[in-house]
Amino acid sequence: PPRSTLFPYTTLFRSTCMVVEDTEEHREIFGPDGECVVYFQSANEMLAVVRRLVADDEARTRLADACYKRICGGRNTYQDRLVEMLRYLKEDLPALAEADSL
Repeated sequence: PPRSTLFPYTTLFRSTCMVVEDTEEHREIFGPDGECVVYFQSANEMLAVVRRLVADDEARTRLADACYKRICGGRNTYQDRLVEMLRYLKEDLPALAEADSL
């Protein structure tokens, strides 16, 4: 289905280092842990990651720059998103509706 995670796209225009929940959708958007973002799976892990990044200016800058480049250089324009939604409506939604009627 179309992505519902739009917050990362708007956050990046502030060139921000992001610590995000470890989900399949986030990994699809941002790639492996530590490449563009740092993932967490629990509140305690999130706090540990944030503490580590607060103390590491270089890592925060590297992550923010890498994330900005990934989002702004990838297929993430409004047009790209619209194409993805239209494809979903055309291909995936009818199959889901048919499966529900069985």
